[in-house]
Amino acid sequence: MIKLEIRDENGKKKVIKQNWVTTRQLLDGLALVDEKFANRIEYINSVAEFMAKTLSVSADELLDGISAWDWDTKEADFWSQLLGGTDPEEVTEEGN
Repeated sequence: MIKLEIRDENGKKKVIKQNWVTTRQLLDGLALVDEKFANRIEYINSVAEFMAKTLSVSADELLDGISAWDWDTKEADFWSQLLGGTDPEEVTEEGN
């Protein structure tokens, strides 16, 4: 599962969950990691599109719902969950 917390258009916290990610989506993500980008803007837009597709939301929803200073952290968290590093449900269960 991938779980990402963003803000909605009113600034309220919104949790996006994706319970099913296909191996094809994983491969698309790995291809994106290896891709060379002309600049940081192109990279962020491409990653936002991939994250949005994986999470079944729009890229605009992610770009508008994640603060500039949180982007790197949210992106790293997304990749960690996609690649199997962290299951947010297990982390929550361990904390209780």
